[in-house]
Amino acid sequence: MKLKLLSLLSLMLFMFLLVGCVEEVEQEDMTADDIKVVVIEPEQKQEAIPDEEKLMKEYEEFYAQEDFEDFEESNGEDANDYEDQNCMTGWYVTGYYTPDEKDFSGTLVEVETDEGNRSFKDDFLETVQLEGWGKTLQEDYLGYYWDAWHIEDSALDAQGNELVEGIVAVETPLITPGSKLTIPTLPGKYGSEVFTASDTGVTGKHIDVYTGEGKVAEEEMYDITGKDNIVCILE
Repeated sequence: MKLKLLSLLSLMLFMFLLVGCVEEVEQEDMTADDIKVVVIEPEQKQEAIPDEEKLMKEYEEFYAQEDFEDFEESNGEDANDYEDQNCMTGWYVTGYYTPDEKDFSGTLVEVETDEGNRSFKDDFLETVQLEGWGKTLQEDYLGYYWDAWHIEDSALDAQGNELVEGIVAVETPLITPGSKLTIPTLPGKYGSEVFTASDTGVTGKHIDVYTGEGKVAEEEMYDITGKDNIVCILE
């Protein structure tokens, strides 16, 4: 009986050792392709969206030397001429003007104004919708705002003041309304003119210069349009 028990125990021990060897062999036969590695990617940081606070910070950093050096390289001018002034680089400048109906040749179309129904040339009306105001054949001014047509004795800016040459539209968080400024990088007379920031309707580092009335003003509007301009605040 004891002999049988010892034989049974020996057999169980042998089977246990045999199973262990088989598992080791199976593990050694595994290749790199049999092993799956799970990589947990770190959470990516989302870039902050530029806001008004960032724009204001940019406005306050007038004297960033690298900006003036970049301007000098791209425009061929001496950046030191502006470094000691309240100047900012990298401005986009456009123009706007008051079209004169006598320069148009479209078909007359009747529209409802705040002073009753009147007829104007259709291509003139399209341009007024883009520019804001136009001088009519009757020598008064037609404006388009608040989705309606308005008649006034003169073209007006966003504050209700008469539009005259020398007025510019600005982003108010960047340039205080009423400020005097120059844009020395503009061509011709505009490079030395002192402008008044009294109109609005643009965003960011963008200035819209009012060039006057008629065809000549329209041509000048295109001449002054461009990027990478310098704007200097006088007061």
